[in-house]
Amino acid sequence: KASDVKLILESRDRQKAGPTAEPQGLCLVNVEYSKFHTFKEGKERKSKVEL
Repeated sequence: KASDVKLILESRDRQKAGPTAEPQGLCLVNVEYSKFHTFKEGKERKSKVEL
């Protein structure tokens, strides 16, 4: 469940996350942003995504 993600990550136990997909053939097809998302320009814009 989506609500379990934080607990799974904090546990640092990969087995709690369930099965994974094989990497062969996986690719990013599409990225969608909500209509309310805005991008900052100039110096405020970050070049890396922070997790």
